[in-house]
Amino acid sequence: MLGNVRLLRGQRLAGRVVDSRGTPVAGAAIRVAPGAPGTDVFFALGTSAQDGTFEIADSPPGLVQVTVRARGYGEEHVTHTPGRPLEIRLLPGVDLPLLLVNPSGAPLAGVEVTIQAVGTAEPVQRTQATDAEGRVVFEGLNARLWNVRTAHPDYRPAPGSKVTANGKQETLTLKPWPGIAGTVRTPEGGPPPAGTRVSALIAMAPGDTLGDLPGGSEVAADGSFRIGGLRPADWVVRVSAPGLAPTTT
Repeated sequence: MLGNVRLLRGQRLAGRVVDSRGTPVAGAAIRVAPGAPGTDVFFALGTSAQDGTFEIADSPPGLVQVTVRARGYGEEHVTHTPGRPLEIRLLPGVDLPLLLVNPSGAPLAGVEVTIQAVGTAEPVQRTQATDAEGRVVFEGLNARLWNVRTAHPDYRPAPGSKVTANGKQETLTLKPWPGIAGTVRTPEGGPPPAGTRVSALIAMAPGDTLGDLPGGSEVAADGSFRIGGLRPADWVVRVSAPGLAPTTT
């Protein structure tokens, strides 16, 4: 038995999205979620019409949290009580472009970046990953000051400094975690065959566990490798290559 599924009756939610001058905003994305903490986690979606109005027939019951996004405007969060008129006023948004690099200035791809507004009533967060050039752009922000957190297995989190969203690119330099870098060579001195992998085990571990190491990391075509995310200590590195006997160092 997997459990019970409880169906909740939704409520009709209607409102209007306008800009700071009262002009209707069409095409705004609307997300409605339960407003009280600890309630069921589900939400309903909608889009504003040409006249800025919207209607969602199956929004969560009770107090709701309404989030509205529209291109060129800052994201707006409203706690709404059903039965009252709902008008959401959007202000012009600001962008926050970030560039993440290593200490050598090389871009870092695949870094998870989370920003959180500073000094606002709602703990607004957004998360994106850097592209191949180490860049990420958070668009349509409704606050100027943001805390930035980063996550990557090979690099330490970014310092807890605050950044200002003003459309200008901010550069963050991440320091690598301790790691082991090296190169694998065949007995003839050439690069290893495809599928060569390296694993690391702390030197104090029993020697018979070396043969049970998990898959490890595949080395590059030129034989180079880096095993990151390690704590400072002495380590044993095991190399396994197709057609060759495994070795350790």
